[in-house]
Amino acid sequence: LDSSLPLSITEAKYASKLRDLILKYRIREIVDLELAGNVIFHGSNIVTCILIIEKTPAQEEDSVTITTVHEGCIDEETGVVRMDLAMRVSVQRKNILLTNYLPKEESKEDSPDEEEDDSEGTDSNAILTKVKPMDIPLLEKLSGFPRLSSLLDKAWRNRKDKSKRSRTIPEGEEGEWDLCPILGYGVKIGGKSLNDSDGAPVFKGAHAFPGGVEGDPIGTWNGDRKSVDSRRFYDWESLIDRLRTFAFREISLGPSVSPHPDSGWLQNTAYLIQLKQDFPLNVYVLSRIVQWYMSKLHRSGSLSDSFRTHWFSRAICLIPVPETIDNDLVEKLNKVGIRIIGLDEEITLGERVLEQFLSGDGVHSDPLKTRTDLLGSKTIEILGGWPSETDSKDIQIKCSKDILELTFSKGLFKNQPIPTEDGKPFRIAVRDPDFLRWIEWVVKMNISEGKLPTQDRFRNLPIPKNISQSLATVDRFESRTAVQELEAAIDDLDKIVSDALGLSPDERNYISSEMRSDPFLSKIRPAWKHTAGRGRNYIVYGEDRKRY
Repeated sequence: LDSSLPLSITEAKYASKLRDLILKYRIREIVDLELAGNVIFHGSNIVTCILIIEKTPAQEEDSVTITTVHEGCIDEETGVVRMDLAMRVSVQRKNILLTNYLPKEESKEDSPDEEEDDSEGTDSNAILTKVKPMDIPLLEKLSGFPRLSSLLDKAWRNRKDKSKRSRTIPEGEEGEWDLCPILGYGVKIGGKSLNDSDGAPVFKGAHAFPGGVEGDPIGTWNGDRKSVDSRRFYDWESLIDRLRTFAFREISLGPSVSPHPDSGWLQNTAYLIQLKQDFPLNVYVLSRIVQWYMSKLHRSGSLSDSFRTHWFSRAICLIPVPETIDNDLVEKLNKVGIRIIGLDEEITLGERVLEQFLSGDGVHSDPLKTRTDLLGSKTIEILGGWPSETDSKDIQIKCSKDILELTFSKGLFKNQPIPTEDGKPFRIAVRDPDFLRWIEWVVKMNISEGKLPTQDRFRNLPIPKNISQSLATVDRFESRTAVQELEAAIDDLDKIVSDALGLSPDERNYISSEMRSDPFLSKIRPAWKHTAGRGRNYIVYGEDRKRY
């Protein structure tokens, strides 16, 4: 039997009973189509997989072939999926079952609060589609470590009146209280408008970045339970230590954690936990070790642009942590965390400056049409016609001495001038090397966004007031120097984390290489602040950028 099914069938809680049935039989092959998106069923909003099942009883030692269809398998022109280019591995059946990597025993006190546990998310009988043979020893090794749940702070909650929380059981009320972890989703507003004059800002999970919460709040709230649907985590308010409280984004490609703000609240698109000891969790989860492990086992949803990757409460509590967390480890994590968060901030600011350069905001630049000094002296001169409608993805920029022109990048007319309205080739003379470099960069950025240099667009092309400073900013970010420094800092973090988890250099290097080169894992990343405007999963709510 072979059947094409939604990929979520392999892990979602709603399909648990169906998986129980499937797992009675031998699974011959799983064809993972996640990276193909919705190409398989054009026009449908669904990501699929194919299960090939044999109607014989399952055996633990059964060999299962996992076939991964990635972007390289899809012919761009025809849309045909070439299965001969797909990646294939074979693993034992037991190694594709999530149960193989779960704690053997889970204390009820360490598990997510029953009231906060998700009706969605990955279930314990999930079928894993991303496991490779070389992953298995590492996954089993890391699965033997304590989980994040073991670091959770705990306090007492009254069974009858669950709004009552206490560090100790009141005298005479023994047997009426439960010991619970201090965690939960943020405040559930329930469609209400929050605008308390004496309130603190309320932030969405999408405001949460490794360095802290940032963005325009969605309202202000004074903590009054009558103003919201449910206070959730904040029912623990009298016991909350914000220095040890962290916010997980529910929606993020990779696990993403932010320190809780000193003042303010998180809405229920974030999951909040309080630790019983000092531990920079927001830094720790940035390690590729953690990102790799969690993405292999505990991710819900899909990477496809039409879908979202979710991190639910039970998955969060299963993050492996070191057996020993001492002051030396905390200090090392804090030190490298300062570097990483600082570089994230630097890249963010640099990209915002570049956006301001390109927008012609009047502070950093002026439109070319107002620069009579450049036009009058013929430092910049138009020598040809203006481009007509052409597919910008087939265009390249060519610079020869002081002449900039646009030509076709491929096809029958490769290296030939693109068509213009009057038939004359599009050519610009820029008789200053700095301004030539600048105009080349701006035109390149416009073309990357599908914008050809029309006459009106060129007349409004932003020219920096400080050309040398602008080029220095471009050079730093075009050369990806800051990004490379960030990668190096994460390498240092990986060494700290892998040492704390007892991994060898070879094991660490394997994970690092996989995170960089694997078609699936290379798309996994935490919610960096500098990627906030680049896609649905990473946004700063309130800015004029694409929202999820």
